[in-house]
Amino acid sequence: MSKIYFNFICFALLFLLYQIGCAQNNYQGQFRADLHQKISGKAADGKIFVNADNYRIEITEDGERVNIIVKGDEGNTYIMSPSKKIYKKFKSGLMESMIVDPFQSCKYMYENYDKKSEGTETIGGYACEKYRVFTGDHYIITQWISKKLNFTLKVIYAAPQDRMMELKNIEEMPVDKSLFEIPSDYTKMSNKPEIKIPDWIGDVDKAGFETPPVKKTLKEGNIIKIKIKNGNGIKVVGSNKSKNNSAFLAVSFKDGKPASDPSMRTMNLSYEGQSATFNMDETPFEADEVIVRVREGTVEVDISNYNIPEGMKISSGNEHRFSIAPQENTIVKLVNLNNDESTCVVSFYKKGKKLSDDEAGPLNFRTYYLEEKSDS
Repeated sequence: MSKIYFNFICFALLFLLYQIGCAQNNYQGQFRADLHQKISGKAADGKIFVNADNYRIEITEDGERVNIIVKGDEGNTYIMSPSKKIYKKFKSGLMESMIVDPFQSCKYMYENYDKKSEGTETIGGYACEKYRVFTGDHYIITQWISKKLNFTLKVIYAAPQDRMMELKNIEEMPVDKSLFEIPSDYTKMSNKPEIKIPDWIGDVDKAGFETPPVKKTLKEGNIIKIKIKNGNGIKVVGSNKSKNNSAFLAVSFKDGKPASDPSMRTMNLSYEGQSATFNMDETPFEADEVIVRVREGTVEVDISNYNIPEGMKISSGNEHRFSIAPQENTIVKLVNLNNDESTCVVSFYKKGKKLSDDEAGPLNFRTYYLEEKSDS
């Protein structure tokens, strides 16, 4: 055999081994598995697909398929309904995301609470570090984490005692990135509850504006409008002037529509002389006007202003600092003025030095994501 031919064969073998090695490694951090859950004694099984920092959970709840996509590379969680072709988007690490995704809640507890190592155990053929997690003296969960897969493979919860989760039939294999994309024909749903437009909305434009202080007796269907001004809260006191039941509401409006559910802003007054009070502290960034309407009976309304802090605009990259006093409540209201998403972080300082997460609380609990305009 010639030296050239021998060298060629060696080169070909090395190239083949290199290709095999690449083939073996091109799906590191990628796998699929069956997801077995037991909640309150009932099985809730599904599947999970993992590709590095992204994963997809497919489960069935109450007979309906639900897909959960967690994009670790962008920090968002998506909940999809294939039958309705709709989805909702949440920031990962927040309470809304941790409620629907057990892996996020486990990660949060592992990173923020005390834990005790209990050695290693094998789960599904993978060596796992076993940890018991505590908050103070209270045991919360036990979880098994695979170092190779960098993923939690099993969890047992302290309460309820019959709740657990485990990955079974794990297969390391390429996972298509398209599994982590939202189909183009899906519609994004607002995270705000849908507000039903009342049948009396056509009467709002006909009503005139009043300037507090105002004291008037209104009958069924009568409406008063109050313009919202920066720094002015609006107090509405309604007293029943009828011998029978009366009812009135005070609700803020934005762009000609209710900013909250009018039915949840209605007070029933069951006897003569009974009164109820609404304190409306919306800013002009949240609402334009307050609508006061009597639904039934006869109500005397007493409307006045009270002082509230004036709102201020803070643009991206800027900050606003203010002092807080010991043992006094401080209320901070954040309103999104952007047409798209806004993010705000609340930090705490002492003597000019920024407090650490251990002192101020976890960063994700002090980070606020406002997805839509006027969100607060």
